[in-house]
Amino acid sequence: MILETILARIETGIQDPSLTREDDICPLVNEFVSEVSELFTLPGLQEHETIAVAIADNPVFIAMPDIFAHDLYRVYNETSRETVSIRSNIKALENLYSGWESPGMIQDVALEHKTLWYRPLPVQDQFLTLFFYREPVPVEFDDDEAHLDGIPYNLNTIAVDYALKELWALAEDGIDGQKINTLYYTDRYNIGLAKLAKHCQTAPRFTPVIKRSARFF
Repeated sequence: MILETILARIETGIQDPSLTREDDICPLVNEFVSEVSELFTLPGLQEHETIAVAIADNPVFIAMPDIFAHDLYRVYNETSRETVSIRSNIKALENLYSGWESPGMIQDVALEHKTLWYRPLPVQDQFLTLFFYREPVPVEFDDDEAHLDGIPYNLNTIAVDYALKELWALAEDGIDGQKINTLYYTDRYNIGLAKLAKHCQTAPRFTPVIKRSARFF
């Protein structure tokens, strides 16, 4: 479903001539995409980038790419040709390398916000390929042929229901009794969210490697 169809369906559902696509309707569509991209690991937003770690800079961390949103789910060291373990947090990373002074090939990382910490300290320049979910690209109200970034085509109607539940909530604010239209589109939206969640079930996500202590009985 292209943007023109989505906007037209929203206009039909609310039938309020005071609303404009630019100021009222399209922003809600972008708001929907932004919200669900944070809630779910949308396969359409998977991204990967290769970044350099230069020993001349003497770093202990690197910044994640600007488009990074969430769920760093894989790191591959292109130099050593080995998968890098992702730890749960900086403390877990530091505990793992406590007292370790020798530099080497990067084997472990930990993410804090948009900063990626790594160990051991690099013995040479290295390249890490990061696999993650990026920020969605918003649509412009006058780009009729645009598609919603990261949203499966067959589930684009969820954007319609999201916008209509928000618009009807404003329109029915203050009325006595049940807000019939708001409830109707909220129910439709929740059904759509369940379908979207199912679509994302098998998508990779952040799964840290946990160091476990051996127990003997």
